[in-house]
Amino acid sequence: MTKKILYALPAVGNGHLARAREILPILQKYADTDILVMGEAGHLELGSPITYRKKGFTMHYTAKGGISMIKTIRGLGMRTFFQDVRSLPVQQYDMVISDFEPISARAAKEKKVPCVHMGHQASFMSAATPRPRHRNVLLEKILFSTFYVPANQYIGFHFQPYDTFIHTPVIRQEIRSQKPRDNGHITVYLMTYHHEMLVTHFKHFPQQSFHIFSRFTNSVQHFDNVTVYPIDNTRFIDSLSTSHGLITGG
Repeated sequence: MTKKILYALPAVGNGHLARAREILPILQKYADTDILVMGEAGHLELGSPITYRKKGFTMHYTAKGGISMIKTIRGLGMRTFFQDVRSLPVQQYDMVISDFEPISARAAKEKKVPCVHMGHQASFMSAATPRPRHRNVLLEKILFSTFYVPANQYIGFHFQPYDTFIHTPVIRQEIRSQKPRDNGHITVYLMTYHHEMLVTHFKHFPQQSFHIFSRFTNSVQHFDNVTVYPIDNTRFIDSLSTSHGLITGG
């Protein structure tokens, strides 16, 4: 009998979606794989049909990149969240793989379906994973714990394998197959920052050109030494592979 897997991820930024583009084809070789996407903030095409779309939780950010706690709390929608947990038919699956997606993980726990939390955030289950000097202990206890994504097993991704279950990052084949060259510009992807604020800073370096990829625009915009692009996978890969350097949140 063919195994069935539910692969669940949030559409917050594009990191989770980019990783899924590489992992999904591998999973689909071994099992029937359905996809659950929580939220609608992502701009990258997944490349596979989405089985379930859920509102779930969405982090809201200020133009300066910080979390807007008021907007985030207002948009939690706890009633909808627990309705989604109860109605999600995870009992149809042999396993749930959650890339920091709480609805599927919570449903799997309640219905006793094996769940693997796989992703960058899973690496924080280890005390050996580096933390900043000034930690938000409350936020860490909520987000980077079994409270937010309960699971039976963890597979973490980080810059270094800080623990036995942590691996180095998944880099897409379409990135690895590039032949890099240096055209002199700096590629910038800082998902939570508004490009207008970034442009203000980068204008102080007129001898350096920057390519900013922003979710706040649908068209290409030029500002002296700075060009702002909408989120586009092909254009981003081209900019990255021809860049002198990269500025990103990780």
